[in-house]
Amino acid sequence: METFSNNLNATTCLKFRVTPRSVRDRYNLLIKKLQAKLTSEEKASGINATNSELDDLLEEIVEKEKAAREKLDFEDEIKMLRFLFVTVLAISLNLLYKVCCALCVKLNLFHRQIFIRYCTYSLFPNLTET
Repeated sequence: METFSNNLNATTCLKFRVTPRSVRDRYNLLIKKLQAKLTSEEKASGINATNSELDDLLEEIVEKEKAAREKLDFEDEIKMLRFLFVTVLAISLNLLYKVCCALCVKLNLFHRQIFIRYCTYSLFPNLTET
């Protein structure tokens, strides 16, 4: 929005006084009018509505905006699933460590770390040490 306002303010043939807020407000007003027009056309059956070039362009912008929002929502869901997976893995490894420690105490093993590494890497062969 800011680049639009800067471009309009920089023109020499016409003088504009535009702020990013005014561009955003005008855009929102045009979108609301378009949505109202589309809903009224859907309700009124049998009316052949002709769309202007502005209406077509606004519909295209709305579709692109919707697609971008859906993509962001999908990426947010992937991030959440990754976080949950890492959390579950950490809890599992912590539980495995406690079980291995309990086994070491019960079996009187002095080489506890070697035994724990053996158990961990036998269950999670793709796990790398950090």
